[in-house]
Amino acid sequence: MLAFARAENATQIILGASRRRWPSVMVRPGVGEQVIAGAREIDVHIVNHDYVRSPRSALASRTDSMGRPRRAAGYLFAVLAPVAVSSAMWRSSHVDGLPTEAMALMAVVVATALIGGLVPAVIAALASGLLLNYLFTPPLYNWTIAAPANITALVLFIVVGIAVAVVVDRAARRTIQARKARAEADALTVLAHTLLTSSDDLPGLLGSACEVFGARGAAVLSRDDAGTESVVAVQGQPVGQVEDGDLTCDIDDRTLLVLRGASLPADQRGLLNAYAAYAKVMTERRAATSAEVERLRLAEADRTRTALLAAVSHDLRSPLAAVKVAVASLRSTEVAWSAEDEAELLATIEESADRLTALVTNLLDMSRIYTGSVHASLAPVGVRRAVLDALAPMPEGDRVTVDVAPSLCVCADAGLLDRVIANIVENALKYTPRAAAIVVDAATRGERTTIRIADNGPGVSDHQPLFAPFQRMGDVPAKDGVGLGLAVARGLTEAMAGSLVTEDTPGGGLTFVLDLPSTTLREESA
Repeated sequence: MLAFARAENATQIILGASRRRWPSVMVRPGVGEQVIAGAREIDVHIVNHDYVRSPRSALASRTDSMGRPRRAAGYLFAVLAPVAVSSAMWRSSHVDGLPTEAMALMAVVVATALIGGLVPAVIAALASGLLLNYLFTPPLYNWTIAAPANITALVLFIVVGIAVAVVVDRAARRTIQARKARAEADALTVLAHTLLTSSDDLPGLLGSACEVFGARGAAVLSRDDAGTESVVAVQGQPVGQVEDGDLTCDIDDRTLLVLRGASLPADQRGLLNAYAAYAKVMTERRAATSAEVERLRLAEADRTRTALLAAVSHDLRSPLAAVKVAVASLRSTEVAWSAEDEAELLATIEESADRLTALVTNLLDMSRIYTGSVHASLAPVGVRRAVLDALAPMPEGDRVTVDVAPSLCVCADAGLLDRVIANIVENALKYTPRAAAIVVDAATRGERTTIRIADNGPGVSDHQPLFAPFQRMGDVPAKDGVGLGLAVARGLTEAMAGSLVTEDTPGGGLTFVLDLPSTTLREESA
């Protein structure tokens, strides 16, 4: 009772008055007296009730820390061991003397205290004293004692036996308490380590609780305003609701820690509260982590929207302005345009329209990638055919050298692969001097095929920002586009179960490495 009160940080205890009669109180203090003696900083209130004068008395049983099997063995040993030792000593009484026989029976008393605790040891002490009197104290085989010195020795034997039993029993209890305290300290150490080394490892915490309290399952349950319970984390046997558990502890107003198949002594209630406190910290960390992830997602979305507005304000306006000026010039009646001038204006309109088409396509693709709505239709695709198809509409496609075997085939979406290769090659053509070489080759290793697009341009010192949306080389908007080509290429590649990374080209430049699943099916050579 005191252990439970201290574990709950109680300041007052209310007890009913004892029904025991004064003779029994004189022999051994009752629960109320023991609580008052051990309460110290806790106020104890004794209240009256209707059963105080009842002739029936409820004797509080002494808590036995030995356990039922061990206590039963102690009682059995207390009855049989004195008889067995006395019989053995009686058979050799012509060799042994009374001191030897008394010490042998004293050893039986000590052994009984070690096995079963105080009460069996007292029984063994009384039985050993009676047998010592009957078998070894003159006159033999009689309950009377002839010499007064033997009476004193027999009484001292029983008193010393009981005293030794009390000391041994108390030492055994202290050992058990120390073992429990050490286990509790070890559990708190594990909790502290878990809290410091992990952010929200609730399953690990619940697994530790199952191990410490001997539970078959543990769970953290949450209740909403309607009283519906939901599982936040679970370990061991499933615990879906409070009724499934045998032990509960409040984490906060809406969350509970529930243990299944566990029984908890009062002196371990504080340890359960510690687990609940750690679970509260971890749930708060998990909520904070989720809030931080959401904040970063919103910040990234806001940054994307800001960059998109900047792109719309500049990169969309420029080709639209060029188209408007060219169309207005062609429609003007004040100027007579030559055939060459008209062709140049029409070429400007076409080039601006192509720029707008590429820009809007990349913006739409990036939007699809962000929303996860890109679905690849995977099928065997010839690598050489895909590269040549991507280069065909490019004005400067002849600058690219294709060194790919016609038999190489990958499992990909033909349309998405065309976009990926086109975006990478366009990036290489944009930033690579005309005199520098651009080479596309491919090779198969096991179940993967690697397509390499290498240039001998200036290269970059930091590869990490290359695939970030709205990134240009050096962040200088001197080239066409809004910096979405490589981000779109990586997103589409990952939609086809592939990967896209970069590495330095030997001798200078940048190499894009496109890795895709191989397939054994072959297409006709290009």
